Amino acid sequence: MTTNAAQWQLSAAIGWKDARVVSMSPGIRRLCVSVSSPHPGFLDRACRTWGGGRLYTEHWAEEGIDLGFAAPGADEVELVRDLIAALYVGAIQAALTAPTLVAFHVGITRVEGDDIRGTAVTRIRQLLSDLVPALATGTVPIGVLVVGITTGLFEDLGTECGFGTEWVRLTAARAWCRAY
Repeated sequence: MTTNAAQWQLSAAIGWKDARVVSMSPGIRRLCVSVSSPHPGFLDRACRTWGGGRLYTEHWAEEGIDLGFAAPGADEVELVRDLIAALYVGAIQAALTAPTLVAFHVGITRVEGDDIRGTAVTRIRQLLSDLVPALATGTVPIGVLVVGITTGLFEDLGTECGFGTEWVRLTAARAWCRAY
């Protein structure tokens, strides 16, 4: 069956006048970061200014968050360590009045047009949301930078990055968190 015939049968079956088949990119694992800051575009600025410029970044204005994605196969240990340092320096220098929240996760992403989407994006957005009640209840102390790392990634990075006892486990969020 030709592509046009398949499209016609699909559109007839679902009642659309015109349908086209769109192929999705393959799922690729990559390090993802989500940032909520009083300053929109803070992740991109931190990457460019304070040394973490190895990410593709995008700003989601409707949610007020920045997303960042590493290239597949990037050195996660170095990237997480460098990004935490860059975001911390940036938060100090910007004299922020509210904490900058950061979430890290490694998972499956897909390229859709000019954007990166997938379950990893959903997971880092959820973890970022989970940090807010942890701060409000005092589970995590308040600092200029509050970092959450999903449990699987934290276990992989813990020894390599020198994470110590200052990290708090957020059981419901399946993550670890620390204030800087």
